[in-house]
Amino acid sequence: MHLYLIAPFHTCFGLKTSNFADDPEYKTFWDAAARKLSVSEKETVMLLHASKQEHLRYKVIDQDSHLLKEEVVRFTQSALINGIIGEAIQQADKQYLTREQAGLIAYDADSAQFTLLDNTVGMFEIQLRLSDKFPVSQSGFSGIIQHWTNELCRLVVTLCYKKIIYPFIQKLIAFDKKKLFIEAEGAHFGFPNIKTKKSKANAFGRETPVGDPLWVSRTIIQPPDEDIRVDFFNEWIFTKEEKKCIIERLKLYREDEKNSIYLGWGNSFFYACPNSNSVKDAKRILLLTQYFYVILDTLSLNLSFIIGASKNLKKVSQCREYNTTMKELVNTFSAIEIRFVDALQNLQGNREVFFRDLMGKWAFQELLGSIEKKADFCKRSINEQFQKSFKKGQMMAELLLLFLGGISLLEFTNTLIVYWFSIGVDDGIPGLYHLGKIFPPNALLWGAVFLLATFFFVYMRIYMKKSQ
Repeated sequence: MHLYLIAPFHTCFGLKTSNFADDPEYKTFWDAAARKLSVSEKETVMLLHASKQEHLRYKVIDQDSHLLKEEVVRFTQSALINGIIGEAIQQADKQYLTREQAGLIAYDADSAQFTLLDNTVGMFEIQLRLSDKFPVSQSGFSGIIQHWTNELCRLVVTLCYKKIIYPFIQKLIAFDKKKLFIEAEGAHFGFPNIKTKKSKANAFGRETPVGDPLWVSRTIIQPPDEDIRVDFFNEWIFTKEEKKCIIERLKLYREDEKNSIYLGWGNSFFYACPNSNSVKDAKRILLLTQYFYVILDTLSLNLSFIIGASKNLKKVSQCREYNTTMKELVNTFSAIEIRFVDALQNLQGNREVFFRDLMGKWAFQELLGSIEKKADFCKRSINEQFQKSFKKGQMMAELLLLFLGGISLLEFTNTLIVYWFSIGVDDGIPGLYHLGKIFPPNALLWGAVFLLATFFFVYMRIYMKKSQ
């Protein structure tokens, strides 16, 4: 019996755009980066967007749909990763297993790998083997495995990110000297929540740590020549379906191999050979769906945060920065939604069946609908902020015109005074110039100021009524 784990986590890595497939400069960048790898890095690091036989590996993604163009860098087996995994297994055994159970969960050699994907998402995959002596049928097994795998992935991901992944990300960022392809650390378009020690401070207050597992997806892979243990299965799988019917369907794998795969929320069960095509397809779909789920879940949380925080903004500079961030989130969601639909359309065979199955079980449509509502709310907020800014600008323009008109009124009054006292010619026709003769100069100027103040008071009354 095998145990396959996927642990997604956030990173400080992302591409400035994901549509580089036909860009010769992008291809040249990754080819140059591949040549810069050290001897040890060439054995353990794969730059998946580098050229392969004079063609970009993911140039025909729609035809080879089991590959993800979002996958950019992969870290495979190394002595350092092996050592970290070995120590983590011992630590997890010591914390959650009895003395008799310790050592009964072993690591499948060469099965662990880390993948850096676009949009600040990383994936850790590992496969373990459960000894036949392990009491999987005992009550509480599911809970033990849950805590054990959580601890294992936490230790492995945090240490490997710190010692291997993060230094390599910094190397890639530094190698992109023109800053054309790799986003700067802490400046990820559409993901302002990603913060590191080197990140620039901004107004977005929600911070998400990098290099920590978000959750652990667990899959039991049991060979079809072994009987399914009903008690264990009932504890392992969480579903509203009739579990007896699921078990009967799994046993029909010889007629249709996709029926030997049960994908669930959190825990899954494969009643198939570990190296079968159905298992490989299911693993790829688990990775693909979790990639999109991480992004959509992050965008949903970011939108909720900014909607709440934007209500308490008072400074104009904060409003502008939050409006900019809102636009980023909305635009990013629109792009991800398109890519999600494209991914679904490009899948074929069992992969399409598995993907649609998980879409329903993981409530993807409800999640997308919720984000769309939040995005629409943000769009309305942006429009309202724009209207407020426009009205403020219009008010300032009107006040400026009123001020200039007031200056003209004072200047005209002063002209009357100067004319009478300088020239004082009386043409015998009563007019405005006679005011300089009738009233003292200061009285005329104070009268002009009073008239200007009256105009300003009337304007403000009318403006306040319109605002209400």
